[in-house]
Amino acid sequence: MTPAPIRIADASTKAILNQSINQSSVYGLQYMLDICVTFGVHSSILFNDKKSICVAVGRKKMHILPTMMLGNLPLQWTNNFKYLGINFSVKGTVDIDCTTI
Repeated sequence: MTPAPIRIADASTKAILNQSINQSSVYGLQYMLDICVTFGVHSSILFNDKKSICVAVGRKKMHILPTMMLGNLPLQWTNNFKYLGINFSVKGTVDIDCTTI
């Protein structure tokens, strides 16, 4: 089974699922995080887990979200985040606060 499409908003930090969380997309997300870590090791890049988050987007969400790991460091799941100075809020869909633009 091919993992569901995953969009990495910023290759080093924010991982955003572009569809409902399900088993294949969770495994796909972890697989992409593992690729980022492997690339970082080979390129002498250290990713900052404090600036890295996971966001579940979609109408159908898992009640218990699995722990996603960036190397051996767990990432936090969140419903709100700021990216390039713009606030994002996730309530099934992504709402963008453009008042600061």
